[in-house]
Amino acid sequence: MRFRLLDRITEVDEGKKIRATIRVRGDEDYLRDHFPNFPVMPGVLMMEAGFQAASWLIRKAEDFQPTIHRVQEVRSAKFADFVQPQQELEITAEWAKSDSCMHHFKVLGTKSNALAFSTRMVIASHSIIEYAPEFDDDRRYFEQQLRGQFDALAG
Repeated sequence: MRFRLLDRITEVDEGKKIRATIRVRGDEDYLRDHFPNFPVMPGVLMMEAGFQAASWLIRKAEDFQPTIHRVQEVRSAKFADFVQPQQELEITAEWAKSDSCMHHFKVLGTKSNALAFSTRMVIASHSIIEYAPEFDDDRRYFEQQLRGQFDALAG
């Protein structure tokens, strides 16, 4: 994952729930343009953080097989509060169900135990080998990379 928002994974209840955090730093590039006189984390980045947390839960359940994840659907997105520099956003993604390669999650973002956003998200998961069979020989390398990233976040 080239664009990683999450700072750390704080809890994993395998196949059920994951918690992760992100601290908004005052020097984030997006803060210069997103309400310059009132810097806040954009809602779309809050959603991206939720997607990333849920994706790590899927990867853990799939034993870090090389997969491609994409947001298939977002439902009932609600934004309740701003997240400003120096505040920490805690993401909780609860796995509701799976239908084949479609994974349904309830995602909440809180700051100081107050709701910042909530949504329901459907994430599609596909093996990278389906799209690029030539990478089958590199499967072990991809697994090691994903495990290393997960370990660094969950450290």
